[in-house]
Amino acid sequence: MAIIINRMLRVIPKNNKSILGFDCQAMAQELVETGGELWEKIIYYINEEENCLDIKFKSRKGKGNLSIEDRPEDFDIWEIRNYEGGMDYIFCNNYAIYDLPRGERKNLYRFDQISLIGNHAQLMEDFYPQFFNLKSGLNSCRLKNKIGDATGDEVVFQMDGIYTAGTIYNVGETYSDLAEKVSKHIFFKPCMVSYWEAEFLLLSSDDLYEMRNLFLSLIQSQFRNFKWNKDNLNEIRFYNKGRVVKKVVITDTHWQYYNAEYFDNSVENNWLDYAALWKRDLIW
Repeated sequence: MAIIINRMLRVIPKNNKSILGFDCQAMAQELVETGGELWEKIIYYINEEENCLDIKFKSRKGKGNLSIEDRPEDFDIWEIRNYEGGMDYIFCNNYAIYDLPRGERKNLYRFDQISLIGNHAQLMEDFYPQFFNLKSGLNSCRLKNKIGDATGDEVVFQMDGIYTAGTIYNVGETYSDLAEKVSKHIFFKPCMVSYWEAEFLLLSSDDLYEMRNLFLSLIQSQFRNFKWNKDNLNEIRFYNKGRVVKKVVITDTHWQYYNAEYFDNSVENNWLDYAALWKRDLIW
């Protein structure tokens, strides 16, 4: 059986041209025509804010082209791929123009906040004490202030880290022979994956030092190494620049995992170097 490849494309027009001046639907539709066995509907988002075309799809053997690959003077095409599990890979079709390494590179992603959603008054009884010394007046006060400042039932902690991810998920709905233009909300909506595939490196925790212990327990044991009422914690979210890039939904019987990684939270060095030039209109 041939491998099914998840592909995420970012098409960037060059020479200060606007993405609105190109037929984005035709590019996405070309993937339908050339993708062979597509697994689900191709979705695309015309990203006016960043002046690019964003596309997600999956196909057998990763087939599919945009019909613009032979126009390096007009477009750069960056791609993130996942090969049925494991970590993602990233590359640029015009690597030679920018003296980039040939071939795929392992991709890394960034998060800058973690939030916990649930009944925090109850979590103060048997969950937070596992990580915070609440007998200390200062620690207890700082945590209570953080909970008191929350919006609704979501408490947000400032944490910086990088991680690997596998964007192997269902992209669109059932197969369609028409590529679908979607909103920003739909395009970046977290999608369910089958397992917790990420590996993390925590860089800093500027809010509360004790959050490091909570974070390690989350990653290493999913909070299974102590007794607590799991009904009081509903969801854990990872943010980057205000966007949810990964989340965990906690149910009575198991955890459900959702991924939403994309180029905006990639920290692969070659991509970051390119993006720095692109954002300053220095790509020609």
